[in-house]
Amino acid sequence: MADSNKSRKDSTVRFARNKAAFEEVLGNPFVKPEPLQGHYQRFKTKSVIKSTVYSDETAATRNNCQPTVLDFFCDVERIVGKVMVTKDRIDLFWRTYVTDEDDRLFTPQEREEIEQQVGSSLLELKLSPVLGYFKTERKPGMMTRK
Repeated sequence: MADSNKSRKDSTVRFARNKAAFEEVLGNPFVKPEPLQGHYQRFKTKSVIKSTVYSDETAATRNNCQPTVLDFFCDVERIVGKVMVTKDRIDLFWRTYVTDEDDRLFTPQEREEIEQQVGSSLLELKLSPVLGYFKTERKPGMMTRK
């Protein structure tokens, strides 16, 4: 029998969407056997310095309004700072989710709440999906992020 409670369905969809956004950006160190790495960690392990080969056939200039990887790092860290509030909790968050020092710093209930709050903020500020974050539309008179 199908569930007729619309608010429960919406809540389940919202929960799954927030969790997916969190895992896409920050990953999940609690997945077994291999932790899930998010875009934040992947970008941190790559160099942001690029080399360019100049020729007569080079494309047009880069869109200066398009966010960079450094903008992405700043935005993610700002969201974590707003959700976690105190410096101690921010440090615990990074030790748990990014450096993977200790997975017992938060209870499973606390982790679920943190992932939901951060995931919701990532969606609200359009950091997830990550590919959409780095795209901008060129419109006459203004630049907008998709």
